[in-house]
Amino acid sequence: MGSENKKPRWQKILELEAKANEKDSVQQVRTPVLVCKGRGAKLELHDDFVIIRRGLFWGLVFQHGIKGDKQFQFSSVSAVQFKPPGLLKGYIQFTLGGAVENTGGVLSAAHDENTVLFSSEIDFAKARQFIEAKLTATSRTPAPSPVERPITVAEQLERLAGLLDRGLLTLDEFNAQKAKLLLME
Repeated sequence: MGSENKKPRWQKILELEAKANEKDSVQQVRTPVLVCKGRGAKLELHDDFVIIRRGLFWGLVFQHGIKGDKQFQFSSVSAVQFKPPGLLKGYIQFTLGGAVENTGGVLSAAHDENTVLFSSEIDFAKARQFIEAKLTATSRTPAPSPVERPITVAEQLERLAGLLDRGLLTLDEFNAQKAKLLLME
């Protein structure tokens, strides 16, 4: 039996985490604009997307380790909640379109896959500013409502004729409405 089997489980987890981080750094093609190291996770901000990289040890502690990294576009973010550290850890939490927002505070946020906990606000305050600027830039202004074009006299006469054919208007009512429409023209 080798000494490998006698290592404590936590040490094996830390070694696996180090190997995973090496692999991530080799595979990463694009350099992030900003990287913030939080508690058990790194927040990587790129030009058009976000990656939350979970550390294996703390990821397992907070039940995220099995899920792996999370990547999403800024355009899919519908809200960002930011709580500076105080008595408890601070956190930055993303709400993605179509998801239910977690409103349970820091204790609930610790188990949310879209949240990164942190102790130092400095980097995460910069991250918050960067994210808010991206969300402002990517937010879509609502499309203008289509302008209804006015109904022509011919279309109104066709509608009146349809009402007459279905028996909803008498011939006298039809003729009266027809005369009004023709006078307006």
